[in-house]
Amino acid sequence: NLPLVEPNYNLTEEQNKALNSIISAFDERGYRNILLFGVTGSGKTEVYIRSIQYAIEKGKSVIFMVPEISLTPQMIENVQSRIGNKVLVYHSKMKSIDRLNSWLAARNKEAVVVIGPRSAVFAPVKNLGLIIVDEEHEPSYKSEKSPRINAVEVAQMRAKINNIPIILGSATPSIEHYFYAQKGRYFICTMKNRINKNLPEVLIVDMKKEILEGNRSIFSRLLLSEINNNLKKGEQVLLFLNRRGYSPIVICRECGYVFMCKNCSISLTYHKEGYLRCHYCGYKEEYRGVCAKCNSKYVRQYGSGTQKIEEEIKAYFKDARVLRMDSDTTSKKDATEQIVKKFREKEADILIGTQMIAKGLHFPDLTLVGVIDADILLNMPDFRSRERTFQLLTQVAGRSGREKPGRVIIQTFNPEDYSIVFASKHDYESFYAQEIKLRKMMEYPPYSFVVNFVVVSRDQNMAKRGIEHVYAILKEYEKENDMKIYGPSENPIFKVENQYRYHILVKFKRAGQMISIANLIKERYNYNNASLIIDVNPLDTL
Repeated sequence: NLPLVEPNYNLTEEQNKALNSIISAFDERGYRNILLFGVTGSGKTEVYIRSIQYAIEKGKSVIFMVPEISLTPQMIENVQSRIGNKVLVYHSKMKSIDRLNSWLAARNKEAVVVIGPRSAVFAPVKNLGLIIVDEEHEPSYKSEKSPRINAVEVAQMRAKINNIPIILGSATPSIEHYFYAQKGRYFICTMKNRINKNLPEVLIVDMKKEILEGNRSIFSRLLLSEINNNLKKGEQVLLFLNRRGYSPIVICRECGYVFMCKNCSISLTYHKEGYLRCHYCGYKEEYRGVCAKCNSKYVRQYGSGTQKIEEEIKAYFKDARVLRMDSDTTSKKDATEQIVKKFREKEADILIGTQMIAKGLHFPDLTLVGVIDADILLNMPDFRSRERTFQLLTQVAGRSGREKPGRVIIQTFNPEDYSIVFASKHDYESFYAQEIKLRKMMEYPPYSFVVNFVVVSRDQNMAKRGIEHVYAILKEYEKENDMKIYGPSENPIFKVENQYRYHILVKFKRAGQMISIANLIKERYNYNNASLIIDVNPLDTL
């Protein structure tokens, strides 16, 4: 029952226009997708909060979805200070009793706001009047385990059933959603200007040139110089690398042996605490510094993770106070909130982290962002790799200069790639124009509907036979359906958790055909020793 706090500023013209459009859609009491496309720092959160206030005043409940649990505390704080005790939190890291209490309160109270990640979409609220999906493009809304739902699609269906509007907010909308907005299927509200009018300046550093000019460090000379300048001014720095651990690869220099997970076809990551870990299945073994194949001691770690960045930054800037935020440092209860709070209250100068620091967080004194390696996602064998790269770079760049002029330095070996070039210019429309051409040419979504049929088994031959069975069924229906079959083949990551994986990717022209064929495969597949996974509209095919 804290006193409610209303901000002492007026909405911008763009915010007002967006809010009025949302209120009109709410008052019309019909199902509508509203794409709130606003650059980072344009004030989307304020539009969300005022939309919630309007719905609550009208006696309606709201479901407010955020992509990560790490974003929930800051959003709760923002909403609770304005809405009060009508705010309920629901996510998987809560204690069972707290989750139950939130569930019961959602079911029994008249007008509430439920805030949470994916699972919040199922909150049993009364009088649902509005659904908000923040960072609608985020892959974390898609479940990687059965039933493999996409919570954004579930939210859209729930809005349709209840005949209410749904707001899909993002600075970097998914290609499919922006395509639908361009075609008039979604209503679009655009906010192109930051509240402070200044997007950060973005500089691209070609790391090939750095190496040719004798710099073998993880950090470019420009980035080190800018960090030093920031520290002198008493301003904060964020360093982003989407890879945790110390080094992702450990190799024997005598025989070339790579330390691999015994359960997965993936290299083990070295962690500074003296162990090797698989980031897919969690397998862990002690690091002895001796080759398991030839017993040589000439073993070396290659590549960099967040632990190594932290160590090297502390060596370069001995007086700087450094925090690290990744899934290794946030595994304990409330650890995420504590790290965010410390950094916001300026108890640290430099924050190093993975994608959990790339979005949704607001730090007034953060004026420099460094992207250590922009190429990690770009090199993934997946048709969405450029979209993911553009989104992640734009989102992490958006943390800089939200209240003071900011700068962003992107380190890359691919400085001409259009996803990196357009991210550096904050130019979503140009990126979209280039990407949609490729999607059309290659017949990828939104120009098709994709299903990934994956067969997994501990027995490689059984997995192979299973996928051949799926292929035979698909070939039966290929001529009478407008579909293209790619495969069968080994998954890019062939073995995970001791399960061998083969897949077939199928593109359909019509959603109805996709659903009927997927159901047919499900009904006719009968290999007991090899499990079939049917992933509709997969967010990756690894």
